[in-house]
Amino acid sequence: MCASECGNVRLLWTQFLLVDPDASWQGQIWGHCFECSDFNDVAEFTRECKRRKELRAQAMRGKRKRSRSMTFNNVKDVIAEMLPGASNTERRRLSYLRTKCVAAAFLHNFEKSNPHYQEVCHQINMEYLAALDKAAADPSYACPVTAQSLTSC
Repeated sequence: MCASECGNVRLLWTQFLLVDPDASWQGQIWGHCFECSDFNDVAEFTRECKRRKELRAQAMRGKRKRSRSMTFNNVKDVIAEMLPGASNTERRRLSYLRTKCVAAAFLHNFEKSNPHYQEVCHQINMEYLAALDKAAADPSYACPVTAQSLTSC
């Protein structure tokens, strides 16, 4: 990435406004830093940077699919896009294998993690399962919507 006006090359994607999401010139992606752009608001500039980067990502490799939000049917759709000539049986089999691979990778990383991290994860999962049991027993019960995340191990 290279800022076309000032030549700054050490920019993060949130600091780099692509000139054209589809274009690159001899391996360089051209754009503007905040100081070289016509934007007056940093937040608006950052949003536009992210939007143009996502447009480029979609143009280069298609819309990204994330493992954490995939269901079996989503995986089948991804397989269908990747292999348009595959039969429905092949799609189901490959979807199963892909889902199994993601689960195995998650389990492998969990087993390698810090024992304190594992304990906290287990506690959070037990609280979640208890809330699900409570909701199943009483349809008027609403599970808490406070998201918990573990940011460091």
